[in-house]
Amino acid sequence: ELLHESQQMRHQAEHDGLTGLWNHRTIVERLREEMNRSRRNETPLCVVLIDVDHFKQINDNFGHLAGDLVLREIGAIFSRSLRPYDYAGRYGGEEFLLILPGCELETALSRAEQLRVAVQSARMMDGKTRLQVTASFGVASAFPSQEDAEAVIRAVDAALYRAKRKGRNCVPC
Repeated sequence: ELLHESQQMRHQAEHDGLTGLWNHRTIVERLREEMNRSRRNETPLCVVLIDVDHFKQINDNFGHLAGDLVLREIGAIFSRSLRPYDYAGRYGGEEFLLILPGCELETALSRAEQLRVAVQSARMMDGKTRLQVTASFGVASAFPSQEDAEAVIRAVDAALYRAKRKGRNCVPC
């Protein structure tokens, strides 16, 4: 029973309570670990940062429970769509961070586009109201031999802002 309680506490400490994905602290730790692994094994690594488009309007127009529903649904899409050794975390607010070990940039861009379409086409229902949700995606290749996790996050954040400047709901190259 003590072991079970310990495992539950660890899970709560590492996971986001709303989405069930890794929380901010843990996903950044995983990024550091994967960058070290990538460096050791000389394998590619890509990172994706996702922001739910116009999330404040969802909360303002439909309420915070609808916003929570959107975050849970998007988290579920990522959980279902990723490979067993990929990582998905709630980076903050309405932002998610994905870590794709062994993934080249072109493949990561293609996978991000598939996820973008999955989010856009998801049937998210708040009661009888369908919530039309889109997201913007930034993708960057981690250069583990030259950069630290913070530099990679800055790079993927810059890619995300390119998506927003392009009109949102896209994965810019």
